Amino acid sequence: MADPLVLRPLEREQIPQAFPLVRAILPDTSLPRWTAFARAYIHDRAERAARGIMMAQNQAGYIAGIFSHELRDELAHGRTLSVGNLMVADFPGRERTVDHLIEGMHALANLRGCAAIAVSLDIAFFDELPTLGWAQGRFIEGGFVAASPSQCRKLLQVPRVNTGSSNPLGGLGLR
Repeated sequence: MADPLVLRPLEREQIPQAFPLVRAILPDTSLPRWTAFARAYIHDRAERAARGIMMAQNQAGYIAGIFSHELRDELAHGRTLSVGNLMVADFPGRERTVDHLIEGMHALANLRGCAAIAVSLDIAFFDELPTLGWAQGRFIEGGFVAASPSQCRKLLQVPRVNTGSSNPLGGLGLR
């Protein structure tokens, strides 16, 4: 059985730990550039509702995938979870990692009361190399519509606000 993945927010102290994955996908990215980018997305718990970076991590601590997210208001759909900077390690089982990240996107969108999810796969075509071009099929299988070779969208039913104490993301520290 494959090592289970846990989806959780990337914390400031984990920024260097995620760098090998970033460097594998974007080889020209420096550690200072990655650090500055990630710090701009990582906030304290009170601000996490609007923006952050999520990671899929195995029990050994290896980060197999990440994505950034932020809320935005779209005229046509209202509150939308905007996802970008999707990076998944190129190894056997990466499809399972993408599926896990997609599940996390759905959970975040539901938790935040979003009517849509917009996913950018622009990194897939960085320097015209389709490093993540294979991932679009996983999104389509998950009910997303390909708006372009590097964009996927999914409209959601707007969930009722959960006022109970349970956390739909399984206690991942998102409030």
